[in-house]
Amino acid sequence: MTTDDPRTLQWRPACPWATPVPLTAADFEPLDEDHRDWCLRTDLAALAAFGVAGFDDGDLSVGFADFQLPARYPVALRLGSGRAVFHRGKYIKGVGRTQLAANWADASDVLHSSGHMYPSGAIREYLVSRYLEARGQGEVIVPCEGVAFRPLPATFGAALRAHAKRAGVRLAPADARMQALTFKPGGFARWSNFVWFATHGFGDLDEVIRMGLALRHFADPSATVDPDACTPSAIVASLDAAVAQTRRNFGRFFDAGIYWGSFTNNATLDGRFLDLELPTLLAEPMVVALAPHQKRTGLSVCTAPIYQWFGAELVDAAAALAACVARLRQRLGELSERCVHPSAASFCRAIAEGLAETFGPEHWIHDRQQWRRDLLDRYEGLPGCPYDPEPLVDALVGDAPVQIALRRVELGLVDPEPAIAVATFVTDEAPTPEDSDGVRTLLNNLVAELDQCTEVDELLRGLERASERIRAKVQPRPGPERRAAS
Repeated sequence: MTTDDPRTLQWRPACPWATPVPLTAADFEPLDEDHRDWCLRTDLAALAAFGVAGFDDGDLSVGFADFQLPARYPVALRLGSGRAVFHRGKYIKGVGRTQLAANWADASDVLHSSGHMYPSGAIREYLVSRYLEARGQGEVIVPCEGVAFRPLPATFGAALRAHAKRAGVRLAPADARMQALTFKPGGFARWSNFVWFATHGFGDLDEVIRMGLALRHFADPSATVDPDACTPSAIVASLDAAVAQTRRNFGRFFDAGIYWGSFTNNATLDGRFLDLELPTLLAEPMVVALAPHQKRTGLSVCTAPIYQWFGAELVDAAAALAACVARLRQRLGELSERCVHPSAASFCRAIAEGLAETFGPEHWIHDRQQWRRDLLDRYEGLPGCPYDPEPLVDALVGDAPVQIALRRVELGLVDPEPAIAVATFVTDEAPTPEDSDGVRTLLNNLVAELDQCTEVDELLRGLERASERIRAKVQPRPGPERRAAS
């Protein structure tokens, strides 16, 4: 491999949107012994006055935190990965604060400002990965391959519990006693990485070449990138294919019965879902309205809850992709003006022009009629679907209030995170969705049981047993495309 091989870019100093983060070994206990070398914590004290001792000769353990600039809903002082790093082929979440956690003093953003990973989040990331693999849908996510836990350090634990008390959050026993790491394969990038680079890059020729190779590679990490064929038109075509794959993947999330909860900047360039820690585990497709709410306040009886219709996140995904394309096109045009070398300038300009031409008004990311057809195809004939789904779909696509009578149903769902519960509703005329294969009950019960663990060994043993039960119970389920083909 050459130093510019995009397959290893995320964990090398050559990465144009990353900063090195000093790491040190930490006393986490991994579920899989093979992950012990990745049980690490940030060590910002190693940042000396003139660099970091050992960095140049490779003696220091260093990870790389990626700068991100989301096209929609950027949050002040979140500069990128504030609690995760790429390191020797893995993406490790929960390593502690990186230099990109400029929000470190913001107590209202504790999940992203503290460097901490709740064990409850790690439990969900790991088990939803095992579930999707058992369903035959593992390729739609960047899977959580492993987890590690340790008891909460005394000072940090006291601060965490005090914060939870002030915020009125009742921590799960596992969260009150432990902290976690999760391990995922590091071969991915986000749209926001490239938007950041196009905004901040100097336009050096080598830098632009590296960006082009990375765009082509991360749009389809399974493909071999031929540098000689990495033209602006090939890059744009690969991005178009990645958007189409994202569209298909959102259909497969629905078919698997997984609602991810938080969508902004949480999918990869090639369309896989990345941040898996807040799932609602429905375990099968259904037409159901979800009402996430603060557990300490409950659902207000005075105001209507904000419903999120399962499956309709596809509409927001399309709008988010449209924003990503528009922002990348704009920033590449600006980058072309900064490029000194004419070849670099023309390369950036050609990609920007290709994006404008390919992702025009009739493209799926802009076309509400295509969104409408997608939702109708998705909803018709499913549990919870009204007799006439068109008024509901028209409202969802038009971003209008849904004027439809609902009734609350209990589906036995575990909370997606410590502070949030989810209420579920179906239309008045629809029957309550059944748990046809018992998997919904199994998944939610397993997660709820593991949330109660208070010791590391207990939790690790519980995860092993839970994984075995998922593999034994869950059967592959063909998605709509494969059902049609068969």
